[in-house]
Amino acid sequence: MNGENVHTVTVDYIEGVSVRADSYICSSLHLCVRSKFKERVFGLTVNGKAAKASAAVKNGDVLQFELRPSADSVLPMKPAAEEMPLSVLYEDEFTLILDKPTGLTVHPAPGHFSGTLVNGLLSYLKEEESDDFEDENRPGIVHRLDKDTSGVILTAKTRAAADYYASLFRERKVQKEYRAFLRGILPSGEGKIERRLVRHRRDRKRFTVTDSPDAGRAALTFYKELKRWKDRYSLVSFFPQTGRTHQLRVHAQSVGAPILGDPIYGRPDALFPEIRLMLHACRLTVTLFEEESPRTFEAALPPIFEETAARLDEIFSMRR
Repeated sequence: MNGENVHTVTVDYIEGVSVRADSYICSSLHLCVRSKFKERVFGLTVNGKAAKASAAVKNGDVLQFELRPSADSVLPMKPAAEEMPLSVLYEDEFTLILDKPTGLTVHPAPGHFSGTLVNGLLSYLKEEESDDFEDENRPGIVHRLDKDTSGVILTAKTRAAADYYASLFRERKVQKEYRAFLRGILPSGEGKIERRLVRHRRDRKRFTVTDSPDAGRAALTFYKELKRWKDRYSLVSFFPQTGRTHQLRVHAQSVGAPILGDPIYGRPDALFPEIRLMLHACRLTVTLFEEESPRTFEAALPPIFEETAARLDEIFSMRR
């Protein structure tokens, strides 16, 4: 194998079942569509032994393989710099904190090679005459927000700062608050949801909860209800203590109150048929690089949050 093109992945997030190697690789790594996998893969091994693309794999298995290049399914060697407007909340020589709009993908992936925050950062850092991330595909990205989630995102302008912030997120020394409209209400006015997350058995791009202590990854979310409209809708604050993919969206769905407008974990709503995902990262508290005390940074709620609350007030006042 060509060492530069070898991919190694350890299987996780499978709840008590096995899946095909090609299905797991394509849905987890997004390097190749499954219909093209068989013709592009070679040297596939499972736990060091040669295997077919259809081989069954389970949690803990180590997969290694190489993919033949394909212009339409692999990322370019390096994302291109693209000028784009950035809403800056704070900036110094080490740190850039932004208010990310909904609809903006954070980093390139198949189907999103351009128009991402990374493309914008490459342009911005170039203007700042910084070459610290010249050879990297994700300059300054130390955490992420889903494409349809808006709000505070912290990026680093130097490699040293990026390493520092990455360690803070790993050690859970960054406090985050999200605001969300739910289609339903949470179990109590204030509490927590502590359920492990695993990949969905049939749709590998989705996650679900599990009660198995040996499956998936631990996930903990604290919450506080801010307002409710009967038992139909509510406005809440989420305080995630872990940073799992889709954590807030899956936890909300798991207690019967999916986030309003969620195209993956929710369902169409008659009152708001075309509303976007109503999830906003409103506050982040962090000790900045080379500082000693934490600071808090806030991104104002988008106008659609106030408009939605006003619409609900009007609708439910008429139904009294």
